Amino acid sequence: HGDAGRYWAPGRRPYIAWAVPALAALNLFANHYNRDVTGALQTELEKEMPMSPMDFGVLNAAFFFPNIITPIIMGILQDSFDPVNVFLYVTGFSAVTQIGFGLGCYWRILPLFIGSRALTGVAYEAIDTGSIPITVPLFKDRYALLSGFTNGFLRLGSVMNFVLSPYLHRKLGLSSAIGLASCIGALSFFCVLGMKLLLRLFESRHSAEKEDSEEPLRKESKSSVEIRDDESMASQRSTFVLAELRSRLYNARTLPMSYWIYVSVGLMAYSALVPFYSYGSAIFQRRYGMDTQTADALILVPEGLIALTGPLLGLSIDKWRMDVRTRVMAVSVTGFVPVFLGIAYSEHPATPVVAMILLGVSWSTFNAIFWGVVALFTGSDPKQIGISVGILGCAMNLGPSFLLVFFGFLQARVERHVADLCVLFVLFGCSLMAVIASTILVIHTNSTSGSFSSEVLSVDVHSQLERKGSIESNHTARLGQRSYGSL
Repeated sequence: HGDAGRYWAPGRRPYIAWAVPALAALNLFANHYNRDVTGALQTELEKEMPMSPMDFGVLNAAFFFPNIITPIIMGILQDSFDPVNVFLYVTGFSAVTQIGFGLGCYWRILPLFIGSRALTGVAYEAIDTGSIPITVPLFKDRYALLSGFTNGFLRLGSVMNFVLSPYLHRKLGLSSAIGLASCIGALSFFCVLGMKLLLRLFESRHSAEKEDSEEPLRKESKSSVEIRDDESMASQRSTFVLAELRSRLYNARTLPMSYWIYVSVGLMAYSALVPFYSYGSAIFQRRYGMDTQTADALILVPEGLIALTGPLLGLSIDKWRMDVRTRVMAVSVTGFVPVFLGIAYSEHPATPVVAMILLGVSWSTFNAIFWGVVALFTGSDPKQIGISVGILGCAMNLGPSFLLVFFGFLQARVERHVADLCVLFVLFGCSLMAVIASTILVIHTNSTSGSFSSEVLSVDVHSQLERKGSIESNHTARLGQRSYGSL
């Protein structure tokens, strides 16, 4: 991957460097605007495509199901090759699939519509996680802030979709609403292209400064060695790529226990939340007699709170001890439990409003901490960050993928009000499991708090000295390698 030293000298990170995570944030905005368009227009799709409830379940499952495995592949590829190039190819593939998605809706060809959506889903989680191996090494000392910033944009994409898609449907029709989502989804490719150009610019400038400080003979010798090394590396990777992929998977077994507990928290929390975004609006419309616009507005409350509070929470989380972070995360995920019970048992008109506010506070806090500490659980080897993030992405899609298939089956075979109750109780069960997993993580973190605290403190102190230029370059390089997989 290379770390910050590949692009700029120690303590000299330019302000323009923040354009890299800004483009990553815009990429997430586009990816999630496109992801949530089917949830915002479920009723309209079923009426106008037309689609049966089973078709809608297949549509969602086809989108999420490939992500059970594709993030691992993405992580291995980013560990093995240039992570920016891999990211660019994936977003390019996704941009092409958007054409079929939009045309399938315009021509009302259901197989083309679902098939293109399934291909888009292959790249969905890979696009969500693809920027992490690029930004973590560059901003290891400010990653909770950066995570809050990027997650704010991610949720803003969902919010904007739930606002604009029903409006465009009313004014211009279903094809226009889906077409805009397709165009915005294709924007991811250009965001990653911008990231690649920026990183190339930083690297060329840093290389030029480094060469100016060296003697001509040494510079020439070093350049020749670098060229030969690059050629040798390219040849080796192209020849032994399968062996390297197997090695990455084998090495994933060395990831610490805290990482796997952390993954289980994400698995259960996302199993509770993601399916609700697909079915929540329709449930509100049926149980409380809401129109599509009002129901969609309520669904976006949690996402809106994340967009508003993400950067502020990220700035605060950077200063918290590890044990504090896990305790607050466990408390916040507990708020999921009464939300689904309340919607299932109460038909009072105010119930959805109260439930969405509670879910918004809980989800925004949980989300900020969960992604703010992602780099703390990726192992000590810098080359494990891609595979560990990939496994996490797969886990977060495992539960939602199976549940969306199951919920689609229920909606087609059982009376709608009974199916809605079943959905809510399953999500309630997932929330309970998330609480249990979070509690286990708190206990485990407390038992290893010394190692976590010293590791975080070491990174924070050295990061401050690095910004002052007080650490020699060779020591900084060793620090970057040590902290790369832990913060």
